Amino acid sequence: MSFNKIFFGFLILTFSAFSQYGGFAGSYSRLGTSAFSVSVGNAVMSNAKYISNGIANPALLPFMNKTNISATTNFLSLDRKLFNFGFSKNIKPSAGFGITAIVSSTNKIDGRDNDGFHTEDYSITEQQYILSFGNKIGKNFSVGMNAKIFYAKLFEELTSTTVGFDFGTLYKINSTTFVAFVIKDINSSYKWDTSNLYNESGNSTDNIFPTLNNFSITKLFLDEKLIVSAEVEKSSLIKNYIFRTGASFEINKILKLQTGFDRITFEKNNYLTFSGGFIINFEDFVKDLSLEYSFGNEPFNLFSRHVLTINYNL
Repeated sequence: MSFNKIFFGFLILTFSAFSQYGGFAGSYSRLGTSAFSVSVGNAVMSNAKYISNGIANPALLPFMNKTNISATTNFLSLDRKLFNFGFSKNIKPSAGFGITAIVSSTNKIDGRDNDGFHTEDYSITEQQYILSFGNKIGKNFSVGMNAKIFYAKLFEELTSTTVGFDFGTLYKINSTTFVAFVIKDINSSYKWDTSNLYNESGNSTDNIFPTLNNFSITKLFLDEKLIVSAEVEKSSLIKNYIFRTGASFEINKILKLQTGFDRITFEKNNYLTFSGGFIINFEDFVKDLSLEYSFGNEPFNLFSRHVLTINYNL
């Protein structure tokens, strides 16, 4: 059986399921960290033709051709904010590294007393600071690791600072086919201690991040103008598998279009997310500058999510 048949069989399988995911610690970091990533359903772990940082898979970094600086903002409802900033660089002859900061917050949380009267507005923040490194082992295989610092604050007296890791691999089967295996959020959790707030009534609590095992396939068609990816993910905290898939098509040197599906699974409830977007390259005006835009539905929200990313390659 040819690899193309296996690839398309896997792709069809992703469309035959339904979806549900979320509800665990660190969910903001699983929403997608660039407009391109969101627009293709976050199916980017084996896409060696689009690399802006090492968050999805640090093993992609050695395949970078240029230094990249990126900034992403999300337009979300319910007073939520999500930003990230990244710097990634190829290190000759066979390595690459990246630094990324992700900042999430929710504001205007209505605080009330026992009688139901408003007291004050609260806000919470969650942050990640990620150091990524990848290195090729041979011409077509690479490995990489993310070291991540997690910081979260619920109140001034209640914060958590912890460390977690990702491990990724990437294998280039041929000039048009890439596969990847990535383990995300190893040893990742929030650790809370409320003894400062409640004295003897306080206790310690661990909110564990799900450890995610991912397998990804990317295939290039039409002289690399069409890029199609599909992924399967197994979480340590839920029984079912999650599927996602996406595609990008280059209209010309200026414009690329994307679409994708995320949170596809074999479950009765359907929480599938659909997304789309585009990339505009400004090479005629500012060399190596591009603007990405994506939109997508949120399963439990009446409003769509919109994402903007600015990329500059040095």
